[in-house]
Parts: sequence; C-alpha cells; structure tokens
Amino acid sequence: AFGEVGFFGSLSGINLAAPIIGVSPSVSRHGYLLVARDGGVFTFGDARFFGSLVHRANCSNFTGVLEAKDGSGYWIASDHGGVYAMGNTCFLGSAVRIDYPAKCIGIA
Repeated sequence: AFGEVGFFGSLSGINLAAPIIGVSPSVSRHGYLLVARDGGVFTFGDARFFGSLVHRANCSNFTGVLEAKDGSGYWIASDHGGVYAMGNTCFLGSAVRIDYPAKCIGIA
C-alpha cells in the first residue's frame, strides 16, 4: 500500500520471466497494474486486464504502464520510446523516431 492506494495483492513467491518495472494505480484507487520488463501485465483489485506485450516481435525492454483516466485501457512504454495502446485507449504517438541518446524510463 502507498498513499491513497491500499494493498490488493502481489506477485510475491511467483517466478516471473522478467522483473516488474512499472506500476499504475487504477482510476478508483482500488487496484493497480504492474508491468514487467518483458511486457507482461498483472492487475490487482479493480484494475482491468486488456492484454500484454509478452512475445511481441521487435519490442525492446518495457519501462512503464499508465491507466487511462476512464479505466478503459492503458498505455505501455518501452525504452526505445515506443508507446503501445491497450484496450480502448487511442495511440497518441511515440518517440521511436526521435534521435535522442537517452532511453525512455517511464510514462506519466
């Protein structure tokens, strides 16, 4: 639990293929989403699952997840600047073609 968001479960004791690197609270604050470096998405509480990016070709390391304000989906960010829309969220662009020396480390 942190701030307004309570504890709704964890992945403790589960062997994951990649570490968890991002978290986003649900709109109601009665749940949260976790994203793993390999694009795996895990939901707890009232956060809804709209798919993951595990085994997706040409994807690099994922760095963050952000739930849509209406709870209809989420965006997943990758370290190369890619942003992937899941559920009923719209693709609003990415930074893949921007020549910048640093990697993306999250999404807000």
